Amino acid sequence: IYGRGRRNLAEKFGLWVWLCPDHHEFGRAAVHSGSTEGKENDRLLKIISQKAFEQKYGYSKWMELFGKSYL
Repeated sequence: IYGRGRRNLAEKFGLWVWLCPDHHEFGRAAVHSGSTEGKENDRLLKIISQKAFEQKYGYSKWMELFGKSYL
């Protein structure tokens, strides 16, 4: 989860994954590519992150910190 200072929060709470270059920046499915497939992958990772966070801290805390629901 990146942008508007949220990357540091995501890192603090362990909401990140290792991605190979093809899935990070350079491939058709890369989350930073801007392609339809990349955007779908980016959203899927954010959904997974939000669900994991909410299991531990709840929806209210998610919204307080990240300010946007991906569900």
